This record gives sequence, structure tokens and C-alpha cells, in this order.
Amino acid sequence: MKIVSELIGDKVIISDGSNANSVHSKGSIGTLNKAVLELSFVEATYLVSKDKIAVRSRGKILSSDAFMRKAVSKENNFRMRFAVFNDLKSAGFVVKTALKYGFDFRVYDKGVKPGSGHAKWLIACFKESAKFSWRDYSKMMRVAHSVRKSAVIAVVDDEGDATYYESNWNKLK
Repeated sequence: MKIVSELIGDKVIISDGSNANSVHSKGSIGTLNKAVLELSFVEATYLVSKDKIAVRSRGKILSSDAFMRKAVSKENNFRMRFAVFNDLKSAGFVVKTALKYGFDFRVYDKGVKPGSGHAKWLIACFKESAKFSWRDYSKMMRVAHSVRKSAVIAVVDDEGDATYYESNWNKLK
């Protein structure tokens, strides 16, 4: 049986404490505040796609297509970000937001949970057709280096497939 969640503004909420804890404990998804689990659109879409939750809005359960349309209308570059999130989660990584770093996601190595270890990578998502300057690239590298993480550029093609390019800051000796 799917867990019913509620769409409230730009978050999806699971307010039943046992269900909130159950979803959060499996893959460290969402943000647990007391007994309430807050999910971003990307996280909720992932769980909807895996038939783990249903999303209710204004008293009606949304179809997965209807929820996807709502997410696309609310978040810039949603499909691209979801493609990367889905790919990384499906590979077994723990994926969390990294907005405070200016990246899309921070990613923990397999088996590492937030709070018990540190993220290894900061992910910036770009469409295949996107252009960015060396200055932007340098800023990303500087931020990642300052927090001791590797910068990863995720390039998403028109089919929604992601290719990852990892960069590290190295001093020449």
C-alpha cells in the first residue's frame, strides 16, 4: 500500500510519524522535522515513480503524470534535475540538496548516511546544450575545494541520460 502524502506549497509532506520515519530511514530521503517528513519535488517524484507514495492535492490523489506536470511548472529545469537525481538514487547513492553551496545536489558515497559521514561530491546539472564560462567553472571548483568535496558536472542529453564529469583541485608540484 502506498503512503499518502500531501502537496503543500512547494513541498510534499508525510505527516504520519511512523510513515515519515519509514520513508526517511530508507535512503535518507527528505528532511525529517519532528515526526513530519518534508520532500522536495524531485524527492517526491522519485518516490512516486517507485510506487512508494501517492501525492494528494486539494483532497484528490494526483496521477504520476499530473504530479510531474505540477513539478515541472513549479521548478526550473525540473526534468533535468530529476533525471540526475533518479540516476544517482537508482545507483544506490544518498542524494541531498546542495543549494547552500550553489550546486544542485550533494552526494554521499554508497552506505554513508548524512550525519554519520560527509558528502563526497557536489553535483551541478546542465543540459547538453548549455554553455558556461571558465569563470563559472572556476567558481564551482573553488567552492567544492573549500568544503573538501569533488565537483561533478552532470550533463543531461535530450533523452534524459546523464553523463558525469568529476573535477578535483590539484596543486602542481
